[in-house]
Amino acid sequence: MCGDPGLARCRFAGYVGSRSIEERDMNWTKMMVENNIRDRFGIVSGGAKGIDTVSINHAIEKGGIAVAYLPDNLKSWIRDKYYRRTVGEGRLLLCSHVSPLAPKTRHSFVAAAMERKKFIYAQSSATAVVRSDYNKGGTWAGATEALRHKWAPVFVWDNKNYEGNQKLIELGGIPISDEGRRLRVKTQESPVEKKQPKTKQMDIFDYLDKAQDQ
Repeated sequence: MCGDPGLARCRFAGYVGSRSIEERDMNWTKMMVENNIRDRFGIVSGGAKGIDTVSINHAIEKGGIAVAYLPDNLKSWIRDKYYRRTVGEGRLLLCSHVSPLAPKTRHSFVAAAMERKKFIYAQSSATAVVRSDYNKGGTWAGATEALRHKWAPVFVWDNKNYEGNQKLIELGGIPISDEGRRLRVKTQESPVEKKQPKTKQMDIFDYLDKAQDQ
């Protein structure tokens, strides 16, 4: 690791998502990150381009702290003046389970990228999936694994245009609306339960506040 290890003791909201993103993905992520920072949560994500770096960079820009679990060794990030300065200011912690001396190959990078997802979910009080492909890619694999093992609550942007997001919600991911504040948790309807409410309202920030108190 590179940076103050004490940062890892803070409370974090995690962010994962596709490398290929659009402006609306970035805007939604930034809105969510700003709310987390106001609630005094740090941001934890990976070091890939796309949602990972958008969430980490925006947290830093807004005066927050961040932890990045990198898919390869630390060299490239430490060489970057911006990240080196932020690490020196005590606002960014870089972590990698890959040796700084390890050569970078495509096979090793893909394997490490998959492995680091576990750390993101384990570090966070809750993790938000911004954009996922369906049944393929690292975001899908990491989210389904986290749901299966219940590492942390998995929130998913309820974007009807993203098939992967909708499938994750069907698998148990907690949907987040476009506005970010309100969550609609869908429940199974049975013949006996037809008179019961079909949905239950939750708030990601209320959940994170309770996790912080605990």
